[in-house]
Amino acid sequence: MNMNREWVRSTLNGKSRSAMTSLTIVAIALLLLHPEPVSSGGAAGGTLSSASAHPGTAPAIMPSPAVTPTPDDVAGEQLFLPLVRHPFHAYLPLAAFENAAPQVSAPFPADDAERASLNAYLAWSHTEDPEGDDYWFEVYLDAGDGLPHSLIGETRERFLEPPFTFELNTRYAWQVVAVDERGGREPGPVWRFSTEDLPDPPPLGEMIPIPAGWFFMGCDPSNPVEDVCAYGVSHVELPLRQVYLDAFEIDKYEVTNSEYQACVEAGACNPPRRVGSVTREHYYDDPAFNDYPVLFISRWDAEDYCTWMDKRLPTEAEWEKAARGSVDTRKYPWGNEPQDCTRTAKTPDNRHCLENQDTRPVGSYPRGASPYGLMDVAGNAFEWVSDLYEVMYYSYAPNVNPQGPDFSRAVLTLPPEDEFPYPIFSIRGGSNMDNAWYMRAAHRHWGHHGDEPYGDAPLFRSHRVGFRCARDFPER
Repeated sequence: MNMNREWVRSTLNGKSRSAMTSLTIVAIALLLLHPEPVSSGGAAGGTLSSASAHPGTAPAIMPSPAVTPTPDDVAGEQLFLPLVRHPFHAYLPLAAFENAAPQVSAPFPADDAERASLNAYLAWSHTEDPEGDDYWFEVYLDAGDGLPHSLIGETRERFLEPPFTFELNTRYAWQVVAVDERGGREPGPVWRFSTEDLPDPPPLGEMIPIPAGWFFMGCDPSNPVEDVCAYGVSHVELPLRQVYLDAFEIDKYEVTNSEYQACVEAGACNPPRRVGSVTREHYYDDPAFNDYPVLFISRWDAEDYCTWMDKRLPTEAEWEKAARGSVDTRKYPWGNEPQDCTRTAKTPDNRHCLENQDTRPVGSYPRGASPYGLMDVAGNAFEWVSDLYEVMYYSYAPNVNPQGPDFSRAVLTLPPEDEFPYPIFSIRGGSNMDNAWYMRAAHRHWGHHGDEPYGDAPLFRSHRVGFRCARDFPER
């Protein structure tokens, strides 16, 4: 039987599935008609060796003993469909992708990452199937360095939120398997990471890289566990939108008393307005609280410290991406699970978990960390960011690297202009001393407290608010 090679080549170049199916049918028919190899008498004749064939592995093509094919013969005669050649044996794989399987790569957490967040989601990149096959991913994960065998979920996305919180100081192995609609399976590489080990003392000054890309900013009304996305005349977290940010780095921990003291001693920062905290007469000036968040500082004081450290305050968008991650609209930094005393110092019913309603050492709640590993983004202290607070800013903010509004306004019924004779700035993250619902990842607030509401204006230095720093991602 002679086949029109040019037609076959055009079929392959056009990636016609129907044509490929027809060729497979022809191969089966010829196999039934010619159960043994058929010699064409041509110069490029050959046989197939089935001795090394195993399920999932095509038989090897062996040249005929009396004929050595030239490169031109091979280029002209050898076709991979998986196989149409004259003479030939036909081989049909039982469970493999009909087209090139999607290849997974670029894992998050990165392969062999150390001190990964207990709330890290699993994410990856993959190549798209050029034929548009319908496929999904199975994700396997187990503790230890061995091959993972436990299926923890299936998804058609490029990420999976594990159905549990990872354990402290534990090594995990995980693997993504692409599965197509015909049952074909393509395992990806096995990746491994180790989780947070809670060092004591914490490595103050450590920064977390946040990759460039899109994330969901704002409150998601469709999230069934989310609270109201706007209330009163001063709190609007809508609309939910996608925002693109360039890469940056952000402090893993809130700036502590000891870190801020170094800036004060260097003459680059003002001292806090008070040395106590809400329940302690001595706090800033007591070495026992060196690793606690600094309080009673203004937004300008925070900016001075970050500048002294060759950093800057994060934007409101940067803060939210670092606290929430880039793949979903979770209610809290750790996910949608309710607050409890292993994640924050508050419970959903606004009960305090500690005898003294005050701050804790930074990093005390690793189960409450963000997917990227930021500590205390739900509680401990509110945090100053660089943006002015404008209650309606999300309704007109740019979707690429928003830097904040040009004016501040806390009451949506007022005209779009400065509400006070001084600026007011955004604070994020909630505090141990305030309402539990302030700890939501999307919650927006503004600094307006001294020792009482609107006291110490316009600095608003209080026992509620601290800060952390960020910086542009350094050139590599």
